[in-house]
Amino acid sequence: MSSKLLDMIGSSGKLYVMRFILPDKTVYKIGMTSEPRATDRLMEIVRSYYNVYRETPIAKIMRYRSCDDVYAVEAMLHRYFKDYKCEFKKPFDGCTEIFEIDEEVVIDVYDRARDGEDFNNVFYK
Repeated sequence: MSSKLLDMIGSSGKLYVMRFILPDKTVYKIGMTSEPRATDRLMEIVRSYYNVYRETPIAKIMRYRSCDDVYAVEAMLHRYFKDYKCEFKKPFDGCTEIFEIDEEVVIDVYDRARDGEDFNNVFYK
């Protein structure tokens, strides 16, 4: 196992879900950050989106909580929702971790995964 993977095991950090209302759809970003405040990360993403598309999305932090094994839980959630990953014509900061999914589903799965439920061998349909 690589030293980078070993460093990620057991790491705690902040796991978040952010909602972005774009001109043509509503999407959710699942990620983790070392920023002390969730709003700092939110503003980085909004600023980057604006710089690329010249539009400001409506954004809201839906969840921002401490999580043990934060890298593993984040990766598990990304795999779980992989079929709902959004592709953008032009990249911006954070665009690779955005999914078009029902809000109730993403919040429910986030809460359950953060509490230790394993979604590694299951994919959302």
